[in-house]
Amino acid sequence: MIFQKITSQPIAAYLIHLPHKTAEVPFQVSIRAGACFAAPNQKDIPHLLEHYMANKLLADYEHYDAYAGLEYLEFFQLANTRSYDKKLVDLLRLIFSNSINSQTIFANEKNVLLNESYCSLCQPDDVVMRLSSQHRFVNQDAYAPSLSGDISSENLEIEVIARHHQDYVTGNNATLFVGMHEPTSSAINQLKQIIESSGIKPGKHHDFPDTGGFSDFKIVRKTFPAQRIYLSLTWPGPSRDASTEDLIAFNTIRDILVRENHSRLIRSLRVDKGLIYSVEGSTTFLHQGGSLGISTAARKEDVPTVVRLVKEEIELIKNNIIDKKHLNSMLKEDSKEATADWRSNQQRFKWVAYDLLDGEDRVAPAAEINATNRQIMSDTAYLASTAKRYLNHDRLNIIMVGQDVDEISDEALR
Repeated sequence: MIFQKITSQPIAAYLIHLPHKTAEVPFQVSIRAGACFAAPNQKDIPHLLEHYMANKLLADYEHYDAYAGLEYLEFFQLANTRSYDKKLVDLLRLIFSNSINSQTIFANEKNVLLNESYCSLCQPDDVVMRLSSQHRFVNQDAYAPSLSGDISSENLEIEVIARHHQDYVTGNNATLFVGMHEPTSSAINQLKQIIESSGIKPGKHHDFPDTGGFSDFKIVRKTFPAQRIYLSLTWPGPSRDASTEDLIAFNTIRDILVRENHSRLIRSLRVDKGLIYSVEGSTTFLHQGGSLGISTAARKEDVPTVVRLVKEEIELIKNNIIDKKHLNSMLKEDSKEATADWRSNQQRFKWVAYDLLDGEDRVAPAAEINATNRQIMSDTAYLASTAKRYLNHDRLNIIMVGQDVDEISDEALR
């Protein structure tokens, strides 16, 4: 057994079965309360709320982490088996209680968030990542204020994050995951009792709001005192409810382009042309869409050539012109890593929890991932068709950060 559902009310709770005996219990709460639920000029609300709730947990010596993304707020803790029950009760009560009323904590964490935000705006590569991290969905341009240097959290008051908490941080809007090795019936009953005693109110269920779709061709510019133009190119991609084959193929396309020093873009942009030093890639899968992002830095006069060459490399993949030896080497390494992660307590916990957010039928064990890798190795046509379906240059978004970015014309980048 990989997982079992423990409760549906007041919160959906899953027990994830870990492969090895351990003295630690991981648990995570994922809440549909991310930036997509906030108003366009208040996208920092979930992030500030996460900071506020994390304040009391940061003094704990056991491992703790929190994350505020476009879709979810997530809280993770790794506790000793002897104390996990108390730690879990404390975490659930902290998250779901309506006690967002300390002006001191609010003022402290607001200042921390401002420091985090302004520090990230001090580096051009961070500006690029900040601007591209929300994938340019029409209704979810979460970091648009960064274009003018404004940080929306400067004007937030505690009542605003308290209202966001009241509206979205509820049992019916969240999922709890707990990991154990060979849990006994008494351990399962204890977990149910912990949930029942935590005072979680079911509240309202919120579906993800309409993103408005991935925007059509767009160029975003920000002037910044840097010697190079920092560049991000973003294409639409599959959503989280796409097939496992599509998601793996899309990740493989990313790796063909940017993974390791013998990737296509390193070979094309650096080895052959000397236009860049390094290039990075990312794929993100959200409920209403995903994206492929390519980031690098180049001289202003070289930016149009860099954009053109990246597009050309994508067109080669669309035409199934793929280095089979390089592909097979990557996919074999991916299969080894997937097998190792599946055998790891911590990695399996994160893997299964992520998949369960999309439904019990979405959990894909390592064997399924590896079978798809073998399928792609035997027939690269699926990679080509995936690239054709998603990587439409008419919907490319280009973000440029640096000096004199306005001198690079739209026509030169199309």
